[in-house]
Amino acid sequence: SNWSSSISNYRNTVGNENSIYEPDVTPPKILFSKLQSDGTIFVAFTEFVNINNASASINNQPASVIQYNETDANILILENPGGASVLSKSNSRASQPLRLVFTNITDFKGNANDELSVEVSQSLMPGTVVINEILYNPLANSDDNLPDQTEYIELYNRADHAVSLEGFSLHDEPDEHNSVRSLFPVSSQYKWIPAGGYVIVYADDQAKSFEESQLAEYFELQDEDDQFKVRIDQTSLSLTNTDDAIYLADSTGTTIDSVFYNESWQNPNLYNTEGLALERIDPSGPSNDQSNWSSSTRVSGGTPGEQNSIFQQGGTVSQNTGMTFTPNPFSPDGDGFDDNLFINYKLDEPDYLLRVRIFDRYGRQVKRLADGFQAGFEGSLIWDGLTEDRRKNRVGIYIVLFEAYNSSNGKNVTFKETVVLARKF
Repeated sequence: SNWSSSISNYRNTVGNENSIYEPDVTPPKILFSKLQSDGTIFVAFTEFVNINNASASINNQPASVIQYNETDANILILENPGGASVLSKSNSRASQPLRLVFTNITDFKGNANDELSVEVSQSLMPGTVVINEILYNPLANSDDNLPDQTEYIELYNRADHAVSLEGFSLHDEPDEHNSVRSLFPVSSQYKWIPAGGYVIVYADDQAKSFEESQLAEYFELQDEDDQFKVRIDQTSLSLTNTDDAIYLADSTGTTIDSVFYNESWQNPNLYNTEGLALERIDPSGPSNDQSNWSSSTRVSGGTPGEQNSIFQQGGTVSQNTGMTFTPNPFSPDGDGFDDNLFINYKLDEPDYLLRVRIFDRYGRQVKRLADGFQAGFEGSLIWDGLTEDRRKNRVGIYIVLFEAYNSSNGKNVTFKETVVLARKF
């Protein structure tokens, strides 16, 4: 990183100051930190660092440097005073967030950073990182004198700790021979995703900075955090408009998340969905439930690297058995605000099957939301306010009939509540 080609008209600057000379006035930063399989913590800096007067802590507990070499001084290994180790895939949800803090660290020029802080990333486990947004049908018009869109896939970390993306890949659905078409990043080294953070995966076959990419140009994105953008060295991601599958896999090929999307998942009230990304409504909701996806409401067509325009989350489930709504009233008008109704429920045992139907005030059924759905103790269902044949319902009061039945013991539970469907005037 301390060398580059001469930009002198004479091709070299023998006996003179180098043509690309820049005095070093920038203090070091932490580029990446990861909890390793042996429980130690790997740290990479943006440049060589001097640790003579530095101190480190993990979650406010002092951490000793156990490996450091001045000939490779942008990397060091710390002990983990908390003793946490990498979790198994069956226990991925229980991981403890770790924060690394360095004080009084300098580079060899003497540029100092009084305090550096970063989340320690942990292993990529199923269910932690999900596919959150997909632009599969980008706008491209060579005659409009405007930048063209490009395909992208956005990943979201719904865990409460940072996650390492080193070694990850994307692939399509396996064929009858269990073969897949895989997409590998140009580099995933030091790539990670903060708790509640986003990473953009995009295609560009030109070796240039993210700010010069087609994606950044169209969406006017900056290159402030390059580790949160991942380039695939191809002209496109080759996403199809309908009946396609995207798998997110770790370095061993284990599936972390998958989405089987379809063009019908777009907002049915839109005449043309070209250039509109599919966005996930609730990141904690199911990946392959059509009711948890819809069209972006942004004028630009998507929200790469930020919270989805149609983001909503269900309310907390009551401590008592029953059914609650979030929000009520709701307004399915496509503006990205309160567009969906979350039907939250809590039951007294996990073996029920659900039948949930919605009726208008005259008792006419307008939507069958669930029929034979395995309930568990609690959960949420999403209604987009549309009829069974994907048409708009009128403004007014609707009745939600929630029936849970267990054929093994003959036990049945029924809840009936009203909800208001509203629209702006």
